[in-house]
Amino acid sequence: MKTKASVILAALSVLLSVTVFSGCVKSEDAVGTAMNIPIKTGYGMYESLASDLNAKADKYKKELESKLKKSSEKKSIVKREMSENFYGLLYDFDNNGTKELLTYSYNNKTEDPENLYSIYTIKNNQLKTVVKNRKNYISYVGNERGCVGIASKNGKNYLFEVKSNAPTDFSEVRRTYNYTVYNITNSGLKKLNTAKWVEVNSAIGKKYHKEYPKAYTKSQYKIDGKKVDKTKFMNFINSFKLKNLKKEKAVEKDGYYITSSASAPDKLLKQVKKL
Repeated sequence: MKTKASVILAALSVLLSVTVFSGCVKSEDAVGTAMNIPIKTGYGMYESLASDLNAKADKYKKELESKLKKSSEKKSIVKREMSENFYGLLYDFDNNGTKELLTYSYNNKTEDPENLYSIYTIKNNQLKTVVKNRKNYISYVGNERGCVGIASKNGKNYLFEVKSNAPTDFSEVRRTYNYTVYNITNSGLKKLNTAKWVEVNSAIGKKYHKEYPKAYTKSQYKIDGKKVDKTKFMNFINSFKLKNLKKEKAVEKDGYYITSSASAPDKLLKQVKKL
């Protein structure tokens, strides 16, 4: 026969079980704690993304070093390739107080190698993808690449994208650079402005103009699809303060070469862990 004390003890046990079960159902954190599995919240949700970028970079670097092991220029080539193809940013693009994560990588496993970038943010303590594996595709000669970074103007931050393209018919004479400025919103990227510069090596262009009639002999410029002169084009580029991007005047001073100076994947991972 059960005593009064044993009945009370049994009732408490059942009540405790129900309370714990209910807590686990309502809270993922409770589940994680009970099972001793840490649940990533806030900026911690960026950690796996930064780790993945770092792993891709390490893999590519090893492949490149193996391929160039007999080259006397291995060190400089590897350094340049890594800085142009793998990097990331932590920045409040949309000025709402939450830092977005941008990852930039290189995919050489496709027929036409491509650069890809993704942007992530956090809303209501959930990871949200703004853009995923967006192509910064470029047809290039030598080691020139496209890039993405931050441009600020009148107190607002924007995404600044560069794509370069060289035609196969006479690439040493002209190269097209496309610059696009985007607003970053929760629903994705919204195009704000575009600019285009067709760079021309005037000396080569004039010398071979008869052989290659399509080759330009003078640089051409456009802003938002309309032709402009050099001054207006340069003023447009200079109206933005570029961050995590390097700007250098071309040899003939008729345009700008813009490259990334963002964080390497290993440094990005450390930055994420410190948040």
